[in-house]
Amino acid sequence: MHTKLSFKTFLLSAFFGLGVAGSAQAAYQDLDDSDYEEYFLHLTENVVDPGAAGIGDITFGSANGAVLQAPNGACGFYMEDVEGTLWTSPEYSAGPDPYHITFKLPLPGCSTNQIIIDTDEGQIVPIFPGEEFVVQSWIAYWVDNDGEKISGFCATCPGSAVNDYLDSMNSASRLLEVRLDLISAALAGNDNVEAFAWLADVVNLQSNNVSQLNRAIARRQRHHLGDVELSVAALENASASRASAALQGLQTCQAHLAAGDINAAKRACDASIVHFKQSNAAIREAGRLTL
Repeated sequence: MHTKLSFKTFLLSAFFGLGVAGSAQAAYQDLDDSDYEEYFLHLTENVVDPGAAGIGDITFGSANGAVLQAPNGACGFYMEDVEGTLWTSPEYSAGPDPYHITFKLPLPGCSTNQIIIDTDEGQIVPIFPGEEFVVQSWIAYWVDNDGEKISGFCATCPGSAVNDYLDSMNSASRLLEVRLDLISAALAGNDNVEAFAWLADVVNLQSNNVSQLNRAIARRQRHHLGDVELSVAALENASASRASAALQGLQTCQAHLAAGDINAAKRACDASIVHFKQSNAAIREAGRLTL
């Protein structure tokens, strides 16, 4: 069960809605609470409450949430499928907006003696510019000194099970399913204009879906699943192949429709829908095998 976004996020979203910090608004969004979680990296000691989170502590759900306890051997905290980041004070400002972020922490036995925010846009060594650095992410888990996942994941981190990366694609997949049904209905009614309009949206959605799926599979396959690894990997690879075929079919459908060949467009779109469903079935079965 995923928790609701913090009240602070609501206040920040309202603040951004005033247009005072437009660049941050694009990087950090008030998302549906079923989609993403919030993690707060604390960068200043709380002198008012010595028992509160201190420098390098990570809390979940809010700045005052429970401090996540690092397991033995942990040297960092990895967050995948990052939606947005934010420095909270003294001024609200957008942080980097990469696909993933690792907080490298000065924990016992680690090579890091300071906090480093390691992103695919480069490293940030914070000089305490604010009270917290907030990340909205779907998957999160502890990693060792080499950046490898700690065995057993983080028991206190929602979204850290192997299977959870699938859920980050489900909302997009549901949206795509609705759009594909609309295209199918429009083509059945020979409504070229409506079908073409939906296709432009769906091609973009499926392109993003393919990229996200490939990244998620690549990340998962870094970690061997033992006896089920071969079966899971085969299903994942089949899903990726079918997802790409679905995208190609949609692009072909779009080209035929633009040329006025509605029958060829129907065939291409119908084939694409089949590939899309097969891709979803394969990745969901892969997920079931990891439970």
